[in-house]
Amino acid sequence: MTVRDLAGRLVSLSEDSEGRISLERVNAVLEFVETEIPEANKMKLLREYKRRMGVRIESDKAVVEFAGELGDSEKGKIAAFILSKNPKSVPEFVENENLIAGLKITVGDAVYENSLKMKLEDLAKSLGAKL
Repeated sequence: MTVRDLAGRLVSLSEDSEGRISLERVNAVLEFVETEIPEANKMKLLREYKRRMGVRIESDKAVVEFAGELGDSEKGKIAAFILSKNPKSVPEFVENENLIAGLKITVGDAVYENSLKMKLEDLAKSLGAKL
């Protein structure tokens, strides 16, 4: 098994039964590497594991930017939308006054935006205005 293959397997072992990264499992993986992997391969494996974990964590990141107030009902609907796109995501809600009104949802590298700021920028572009 190559270092890349092993690092991929260790990332999989870092997930809980719902497919989310588990701190307890990450600690167990790191303990395994510390005690069972020969010193000659340890650093290369840890670098690859870190790289793959970074990619994995970013792909599950979900940020909801909003302007104004968001009630629990709206947050629940937004969370359901996010889970439909990536069941492993846990949304983080962040107020962003620059949106003026509306939402911008980022799930991994996908962006869903419906805000007054975006609509004004689209209108300005269609009229040939420079931003």
